[in-house]
Amino acid sequence: VCACVCVIFACLSLSEDHVAFLIKRHIYLLNNGRVSMAGVNEHNVEYLAASINDAIAELGSGEMAHL
Repeated sequence: VCACVCVIFACLSLSEDHVAFLIKRHIYLLNNGRVSMAGVNEHNVEYLAASINDAIAELGSGEMAHL
């Protein structure tokens, strides 16, 4: 799912539907899948990973964004 990592941001290859799903779970990222990794820590990394997995499982990989 990770297309690139630059400094403190990760560009996830997710569709806008995936992004909307994650925002409903209070994971905030841009519509192009860019997310700040600065806020990820040992207390929330499993929640982040599980939420991304759930988004893909529920919505499918479909038309994922291309960087």
